[in-house]
Amino acid sequence: MSQKNRIIGITERHGIAQEYVNYPPQGYQYEFIDRKPHILSRIVTSSAKGFFKYYEDPEIDIVEAPIFPAHTKQNCIYTPAEFSGTANFGLFGLPLPRNIRLKLIEQVFKRDNFKKILFKSQAGLNTLSTYAGQIDADIRAKCEVVSPCISLPELAPKKAKDDIIILFVGDFFRKGGANVADAFEQLQIKYKHIKLQIIGNTQLDTHNQHLHATYQKKIASNPNIVHTKVTRPELFKNIYPKADIFVSPTYQETFGFAILEAMAFGLPVLSTAHFAIPEIIEDGKSGLLIETQQFDFIRQFKGYHVEKIPSDFHQYMNEQIYLKLEQLIVDETLRKSLSEHARLRCQDKFSTSIRANKMKLIYDDILS
Repeated sequence: MSQKNRIIGITERHGIAQEYVNYPPQGYQYEFIDRKPHILSRIVTSSAKGFFKYYEDPEIDIVEAPIFPAHTKQNCIYTPAEFSGTANFGLFGLPLPRNIRLKLIEQVFKRDNFKKILFKSQAGLNTLSTYAGQIDADIRAKCEVVSPCISLPELAPKKAKDDIIILFVGDFFRKGGANVADAFEQLQIKYKHIKLQIIGNTQLDTHNQHLHATYQKKIASNPNIVHTKVTRPELFKNIYPKADIFVSPTYQETFGFAILEAMAFGLPVLSTAHFAIPEIIEDGKSGLLIETQQFDFIRQFKGYHVEKIPSDFHQYMNEQIYLKLEQLIVDETLRKSLSEHARLRCQDKFSTSIRANKMKLIYDDILS
C-alpha cells in the first residue's frame, strides 16, 4: 500500500508558484489554499493585497507563502524575493517607522512554527543586511537561497520568415518600455523587417499624463508595433514561440521570472544588470545586459510607477538598447548561441528537478 503524500499549502497563485506546483518533490503534493478570517487582518494593514493573511487547514502539513508572509499556527515557509517586502505594513491603516515594523516582523519570524525564509536569489538574501541591518541570529539561521524553477517546453522548429519579432512583456514604464519603443522607432528606419510586440496593460502604468499620452500615441501610430494584453496560456502558446528576441530593460525587478520564461523558450534576452538578473543571465553567453547602477535614478527608484525619466538616463538607455538590439537583429549566429545557452542555463540552474530535490530536503527536515 503506497504511503499518502504530505501536503504543502500554497497561499498565492503567483506565476512562480503556478510553475513549481506542477513539479512536487517525491512524497509531497501542492495545493492552493484560501485565507481564513482573522482579527489580525483588520489590525495589520498593507497596500500589498494578501499581506500577513491567516491560513489554517488541518489537512495541510506545511503552509508555504510565495510572496507575502503568512499568519498561521501551522508549520510555515516564506519565500520572498527580497527583505523589504516583509515589512510593508502598518497598523489600522496607519504607517509605522521602519525600525518598529522590522521589530514586529522579527517576532513573527522567530516563532517556532516559522521554519524557513527561502530567498529566490543571492541578491535577495543580501537584503537581510542592506535593508534590515542587524538581524537576530536565529532568523538568519532560517534563511537560505532556493531559486525558482522553470520547465523547458518542447520547441518546434521555427518556420522561415522575413520579419524579426521583438517581444516586450510586463509593466510598460517600469520595465523600460519607453526606451524600447524609442530605440525600436530608430531601428526600424534602418531595418524594415522588424516588429515590436508589447504584451501588458494597454493603459500603461504611470500617473504622468504627458508621459502616458506621448507613448500611447507613439505606439498607436506605428503599424509595426502591436500592444495587447493576453492570458498566460496564450502567452505560452502563441506569443513566446513566435518571438525572435525578448527585451526587458527593467528599472526595478525583484527577480525577473518573465526573463526566465523567455529563456526557457530559447529567446535571446536583452535586459539590465539589476538585482537578481545577473544571477539568471550570464552576460554575453545566455543573454545581454545593460549596466544601470551608475544612475541615482535607478539606485533610488522605489515602488512600481515611473513618473519621470531623467533625460541623461533616458538617452543612455535608448542608445544601449539600440546598439544591443542591432547586434541581435543583424547577427543570426549570436541569436542562436544566446538561445542555446539560455535553455542550458534554465536546465543547469533553474530546472524543476533541482528545486524539487532541494525542497524535499527542507520539507523532510521540517516534518521529521
